[in-house]
Amino acid sequence: MKTEEAKSKILEMLNSKDGFTVTAQEINYATKGKLPFVQIYSIMAGMIKAGTVKLNESEGKKSYTLISDGKNELLEKKKENDDSTETKSDSKKSTVVKINQGGRDLTKYKFLGKEYNKSRLALAIITQVAKDKRLSLKGALELFDPENNVIPPYGLIKPIAEAKKLSKERARFFLKPGEEVKLRDGVVAISNQFTKERIEKVISVARKLKYSIK
Repeated sequence: MKTEEAKSKILEMLNSKDGFTVTAQEINYATKGKLPFVQIYSIMAGMIKAGTVKLNESEGKKSYTLISDGKNELLEKKKENDDSTETKSDSKKSTVVKINQGGRDLTKYKFLGKEYNKSRLALAIITQVAKDKRLSLKGALELFDPENNVIPPYGLIKPIAEAKKLSKERARFFLKPGEEVKLRDGVVAISNQFTKERIEKVISVARKLKYSIK
């Protein structure tokens, strides 16, 4: 993958994550190996030097956080892409990802009379469906994540103990009291790592089950 294209993908992924933080492993997995680790580390080193990204180290593990200059760079890249698309053809409408000045997608959704952001919506949907359908862990995974690829690489639904292990570096699941989801055969945690594409997969399942999401 060309460096500029790879850099854009990394910036977009950083912007889509809660806290603007990702690991090299997440980037490699999300691009299905098209972005090799050596290229990821090289690009990250350049962005750290440029003040776009901050390196975090905890217990020997590294992660990267998008900072203000990086958010501005992402906004500029989106504007350049939009301008380029409009120049090529006035008759075609370009797809624009709407983000606020801080770079966060603050889209709100309504479910069962309450308003949620993406991550909280997923938690609410899975909690309600698990209750209504009396799901087991196997049933929940078959329903919401049959191919185990909704939230790579950590997973959408995990037993509490496993979710806590995966959240040692930073919280990747809803783990506070009252956020756990009770299934027929145990208690699980739901991922809080949602992008627009990921929440659409959960919404699609809910709508097939005749739940209304607006």
